[in-house]
Amino acid sequence: MKKVKVYLASSFAYRNEKTKKERIKNIEAAQSILEQKFGFDVYVPHHHKVHRAWDYTEIEWAEKVAENDYAAIRESDIVILLTYGKEKNNAGVSCECGYAYGIRKPILLVKMNDEEESMMMYRAAFGNYVEGLSGLENISREYLDDIITWYENPHAETVLSEPDPDGEKQVIPFHLS
Repeated sequence: MKKVKVYLASSFAYRNEKTKKERIKNIEAAQSILEQKFGFDVYVPHHHKVHRAWDYTEIEWAEKVAENDYAAIRESDIVILLTYGKEKNNAGVSCECGYAYGIRKPILLVKMNDEEESMMMYRAAFGNYVEGLSGLENISREYLDDIITWYENPHAETVLSEPDPDGEKQVIPFHLS
């Protein structure tokens, strides 16, 4: 069986060191869950640096970072985004989400707090989200596989594996055009 490749994104580039450390800790915890529980191959963008970054202007450096991130998204099977609400996500995670949506990569949001999330993020993920790291830890492999395979056959209704509050399986009638 092919090893699932995950692109794990999160807003972490903050001037506030406490927030930055907390978010990096959350990324590492999510990476651990995905690797240990599911055996996934996880790409974490902030672990990858631009070689000889000091040789580039800030704009050139940003373009190199984007090129590397976009290549990793293209190679992934699913993009998992740790989100902190529309007021607290940064441009980087929004770009990653938009790019993944644009190339029709499966997206799962992990809502890390109770802040209101951007409807664009929800739309890009077709409503696929879990609440916090505990939600990620408790998600089933079957549910993740359903998200991934739905994108392979987007014109069919998909019955997701996680039951709704009434215990029934959910039908997601979205179609990619």
